[in-house]
Amino acid sequence: TLRFLGDLQLDLWDCGGQDKFLQSYFESQRDVVFRNVAILIYVFDIESLEKKNVDTGIPYDFYQFNTALGAIRSHSPRAKVFCLIHKMDTIPPDLKRTIFSKHANQLRKEAKTFELAITCYATSIWDETLFKAWSGIVCSLLEDEASLKLQLDMLCEKCQSDEIVLFEAATLLFIKHSTKKGIALKDPYRFERIANIVKQFKLRCNKARYAFQSMTVANNMFTAFIGPFTKTTYILAIISDPKIEIDAVIMNLNASKQRFENLLALHVGSGNKK
Repeated sequence: TLRFLGDLQLDLWDCGGQDKFLQSYFESQRDVVFRNVAILIYVFDIESLEKKNVDTGIPYDFYQFNTALGAIRSHSPRAKVFCLIHKMDTIPPDLKRTIFSKHANQLRKEAKTFELAITCYATSIWDETLFKAWSGIVCSLLEDEASLKLQLDMLCEKCQSDEIVLFEAATLLFIKHSTKKGIALKDPYRFERIANIVKQFKLRCNKARYAFQSMTVANNMFTAFIGPFTKTTYILAIISDPKIEIDAVIMNLNASKQRFENLLALHVGSGNKK
């Protein structure tokens, strides 16, 4: 169990190869597991999806998946459903898109019978796909993405930053960003890389018994600041103009905190879980 985005509780149920435990979750613990759920994240191993029942031609995992969909439809009908098709690194690169699309379409078809819509992601621990998937799930919890993006654009312009990025505080998952007009940042994986750098630095601080508060990195090309923003987020500001003082940028960020606290309200209230 992990506290996530403030009031949300993330419960992880690892049932791979444990059919008896899985059955108990669906039967005796059905109300506990599936009631008051904001998001259901169902993880498939791509290899298991390739193994099908000889008689029906349906992957074995679909039976448990259908049971989960039925439970979520009964106890939390407004929940959003995400499917991660995992270990895609085991599939040859030229076949990944075709195989993922085939299974994603099958999963959507199954969900449609329960009047549920699902979002599917192809993931692997060996690339950026897992970070991207979880970041997308975080973004789905925001009350008003359009307003948040607009306010970030205004803040980016006010600070004269090249880029401003919001991360979830507990996990450093990417939430939203704003880039200065006319600037093209070519690295599509920069958010994951920055998050990993900060997480490693925080771990080093913990080992040395120092509490991480914020970090500023400066060289002859840019100055970067990352630190706490709202109760549930961290913020990163990148400045390349040497005339702009980073302390002035931090003052602008601090002055904007309350406005962003209101914008980062969740779709769901306290006590909901994922």
